[in-house]
Amino acid sequence: LTDILYPVFLPAIRKSIGEKIDQTFQSLNETLRHIFTWHGLKWRLEAWRTGASFSEVVLKHSLVYRVEHVFLINRNSGLLIAHVTADNATSEDPQLISSMLSAIQDFVKDSFNEKEQSGLDTIRFGELRLWSEVGPFATLVAVIRGNPPEELHEIFRDVLLRIHDECSQALEQFDGDSSQLVGVETLLQTCVELKQEDSNQGFPWLVVAAVLLVLIPAGGWFLLSWQSGQRWQAYVSRLSTQPGIIVAEQKVRDGQFYIAGLRDPLAADPQALLSGTQVDPARVHSQWQFYQSLDPKFVLKRLTASLTPPKSVRLSIVNDRIVAEGEAPDTWIDRARAAARQLSAGGPAFDISKVRDVSPEARAAERWQA
Repeated sequence: LTDILYPVFLPAIRKSIGEKIDQTFQSLNETLRHIFTWHGLKWRLEAWRTGASFSEVVLKHSLVYRVEHVFLINRNSGLLIAHVTADNATSEDPQLISSMLSAIQDFVKDSFNEKEQSGLDTIRFGELRLWSEVGPFATLVAVIRGNPPEELHEIFRDVLLRIHDECSQALEQFDGDSSQLVGVETLLQTCVELKQEDSNQGFPWLVVAAVLLVLIPAGGWFLLSWQSGQRWQAYVSRLSTQPGIIVAEQKVRDGQFYIAGLRDPLAADPQALLSGTQVDPARVHSQWQFYQSLDPKFVLKRLTASLTPPKSVRLSIVNDRIVAEGEAPDTWIDRARAAARQLSAGGPAFDISKVRDVSPEARAAERWQA
C-alpha cells in the first residue's frame, strides 16, 4: 500500500509545503516593504482597530488582483471542457488558448523528462499570471491579473476537487461533449468572482489628526527647548566677556543648567546678570572658585582699598599701568613701594614716581639743596 500511495501523495505534500513557504515569504516581503511607509502607519492603526495582525492587513491592501479567466482542460486530450470569463475581461478563442496551454504543458514535460503526475504550476507574463492545478482527469488553469496571494492555490484546488467529486465519470469519458458537465461552469464561476481591489478610502483625516496630536506637542516642546538653549548660550557668552570671570564648564542636562569656573570677588555677580535673559534662575546651578584677576581695574580697586591714599594722591590707569600722582608723606610712599613689589607678574605695574614726598625731612632737604 505504501508503494502505491507514495507516488501519489509525495508530490502533493511537497507542493503544499512549497506553497506554504512561498506564502510566508510573500507575507514577510510585503510587511517589510510597507513597515516604514505612510500606508504602513495607516495599516498598523487598522490592525490595532480590527484586531487583525499587521501582516494580514498589509496583504489585504497590497495584494491587488482579479481572476479574469478560468479554463478546465482535459488532461489526456487537451480539449477544452469549460471556460468562464470575468466581466469586462477580453480574450481570444478559448479553444485556441486551451490547445496552446496543453502544448506548453506537454513541451515542458517532454523536454525535461518530467515523470511525476504534475504539471506546470505558474506562467507569468507582465501583469498576467497563469496558475494551474492538476487533477486526475482535468487541469484547472486560472488567468490572474495583478499580485494574488498564495492562498488562492487552495481555493482553485478545492474547486477542482469538487468538480472531480461531482463529475468524475463524465471527466474520465470526456470526448468533447460538455452536455454531461452542466454544473461545472457554475463551480468555475466562483473562481472568476475572486478579486481584491485597492481600497480607496479617501484622505485619512483621522490618521492625520492623530499624527498632529502627537507632532504639535512634540514640536512645541522642541521649540521651547531650543529657545531655552539659545537663551542659555547667550547668557554664557555674556558671562565670558565679563572681566574677572572665567567660564571653565557649562552644560544642559534634564532641563537644568550647570556652569562652573573662576570668579574674582570684584567681578559682576553672575546671578544678577540673569535678569533680562529669560533664563529661570531656579534651574541654574553655579559653582565658582575664588581667584584674583589681573585686570587693571580690579588691581586699582585693590590698591586703593589696601593703601588708602591721601586726598592729595590720585591713582589712575595709564596704558595698562597704574600711576600714582600727587603729594604724600614718606610713610605712605614706602607702603606703596612695598605694594608695587608684591604685585603678581603679568599684571599691571604700579608707578609711584610722580608722587612727591612732603614729609618735614624731605622738605628740609629740598630747601638745603635749593
